[in-house]
Amino acid sequence: MEQGLETAPDVAGAAQNAGPIALDKVVGLLIVAAICALLVYTLIYMRKRFPIVREFMVFLKERKLWWMAPIVIVFFLLTILIVASTSPLAPFIYALF
Repeated sequence: MEQGLETAPDVAGAAQNAGPIALDKVVGLLIVAAICALLVYTLIYMRKRFPIVREFMVFLKERKLWWMAPIVIVFFLLTILIVASTSPLAPFIYALF
């Protein structure tokens, strides 16, 4: 048999093994999407309460600097992780990584 050809059982076995791996990726993506949605909701809620957040959002909109939003979000998440790592939540955060 040539090296590049696969038999039917090999292909069928690969498809069966792909299920749990694909499910793990989907769950990971859902967790990331939920965190991003929570962050967006928090920013919208905080924009109404704190003028500095609203001014920053208006600044990004007027200057067309939306590409900076992911950078700000990453810095915000890192800040939350650093602050939370000094709290009793630290063991749960370390379990995520």
